[in-house]
Amino acid sequence: MPGPEHPYRWVAPAAGAGLLAWWAALTLAGGAPLPPVPGLPDAGPVVTWGARGAGLGLLPASVVTVGSLVVALLLPDTTQARTRAVRAAGVAAAAWGLLLVAEAALSRAEAAGTPIAAIRPAELVTGLAPGAVGLLLGQLVGLALLSWRARRSPDHPGVLVAVALGVAAAGAAEGHATGPGEMLGGAVVVHVVAALVWTGGLVGVVLHLRDHPRLLADVLPRYSTLAAGCFVALAGSGALAATLTLGSDPSAWRSGYAQVVGLKLVVLAAAGACGAAHRRWTLRAVRRGRPRAFLRLATGELVLMAAAGGLAAALARTPPPAPAGTSAAGHGHLTSTADLGWSTVWSASRPDPVAVVLLVGLGAWYLRTVAGLRRQGAPWPRARTASFVTGLTAALVVTCSGIGPAAHALPSALLGQLLTLLLAVPALLLGGRPWELPGAPTAVMRWQPSPRTGALVVVGLLLALEHIPAVTLALGSPWWHLVLLALAVAAGTLLWWPWLGPDASPDGPAERLGWSASVVVALAVLALRIGPAESLLAPGWYLEQRLAGADLPGDAPVAGTVVAVAAGCYLMALLLVSARALRVRPPAPAVPAATPERGRAR
Repeated sequence: MPGPEHPYRWVAPAAGAGLLAWWAALTLAGGAPLPPVPGLPDAGPVVTWGARGAGLGLLPASVVTVGSLVVALLLPDTTQARTRAVRAAGVAAAAWGLLLVAEAALSRAEAAGTPIAAIRPAELVTGLAPGAVGLLLGQLVGLALLSWRARRSPDHPGVLVAVALGVAAAGAAEGHATGPGEMLGGAVVVHVVAALVWTGGLVGVVLHLRDHPRLLADVLPRYSTLAAGCFVALAGSGALAATLTLGSDPSAWRSGYAQVVGLKLVVLAAAGACGAAHRRWTLRAVRRGRPRAFLRLATGELVLMAAAGGLAAALARTPPPAPAGTSAAGHGHLTSTADLGWSTVWSASRPDPVAVVLLVGLGAWYLRTVAGLRRQGAPWPRARTASFVTGLTAALVVTCSGIGPAAHALPSALLGQLLTLLLAVPALLLGGRPWELPGAPTAVMRWQPSPRTGALVVVGLLLALEHIPAVTLALGSPWWHLVLLALAVAAGTLLWWPWLGPDASPDGPAERLGWSASVVVALAVLALRIGPAESLLAPGWYLEQRLAGADLPGDAPVAGTVVAVAAGCYLMALLLVSARALRVRPPAPAVPAATPERGRAR
């Protein structure tokens, strides 16, 4: 029985279950090393099994890193448990980075058919594709910074957990044998991130709070809510990834790969049942001062999670039996860029799993928190809720409807998507005033960017759209496309914050209006430059789409009109918020009257 006298008793059965599930899945699905072929170089069983074992070792390192940071995020700032959790995350992040290097070295040796001792350090880079080199270096830099910062200070665990999840998401997008397709890659990323937060959170709770009944009783309800959301995302993204990977071929669904997927589904369902039992029984037992009830059930749940992790690690090293049913261009079911146009925007919808989970999760948190306030009798204006939900809906439409695929072939669709996320969505979300809700980060209230900062960032982004290679990079990669859209939202938030943020900007409305008006001028310049031309955005990319059948000459006036309409709408919104700012301008501080002594002195 786990407890203070046996704090790590659960580790041995969990490790055994994970190893057994990993070996059985590799054997069943066909991911185990093949026998050596006479006459061909072979690295030997130590290297071939070691390459797969290093991938399995990444799981506990990443789980402890993310889980420790999640627990630190849920704990009060002043507790020693939070400091220990963040420092443990730093140690686990260092181990994570070392295992990444080991996996790269072993995989390189396996591909070359040579012993690991024959691989020189320089060959680790020269033997990889440029994209893989950048990915590995980016992951190592992120983990090194995370480890360094976590061991220096326990502050800002939210930033650290975002870095850790970014490293995990990058590895999931590149490392899983998922085949082509944007929806499939997004589903895998959501699946891996949700699994890490759910599993890691439970590991972190057991590791760091098993000897602190009061902290356990305080953290468990919040972790339980987070775990429930992660389980829903995990189940939905897993089902989507399995469907897209196995396709419509009946033989693929009868393969060993499909059997491992089905076994993983059963194990995760059992772990989900344990989570439901926690919510129904053990949370109440912890509140009554009986934490052992939670620790007993958590031990069984961790064994199931370890088995599911072993199955997942085996699937990551196993090629699927059939390619996903997507085109090489990654536009879902569309067969050519000629099909991508405004007439097919709604029929060619392509939901982005990452965007869906982020937006729906944010909306669920907002509505749930508002409902809790109203149950307590605290008033919350309906206009704020309507503004926030409208902003999320607009973001969902431009990222998950046919506008997303159409942006790969028509500049007007790309500009409509970017400008909606730049100008409309941040204003609507800020209009919901989410920072005033319980549970919102308190650091947001102290953040006060100047009007000049937001205006210069947005103007620079608008004027650079014609020249920066980031647009071409985003159009060719769904992940860089998502990064570009996120940058648009961040720049728009900087622009609107002085008007709609928690506190009024120290600058007067006239100065704010002057800086914001420069964005209108930049939009007008962009509209005049794009309208008469065929295409100025990513000319190399769109030239290829024109040769493939896209109507770029006919789209140029549409693109100019989209930018002009955005400029007009932003100008009207700017006038409305500036008029409101003038009406509610705080009174000037009263000047104290001069005392008689001061009067005589003058």
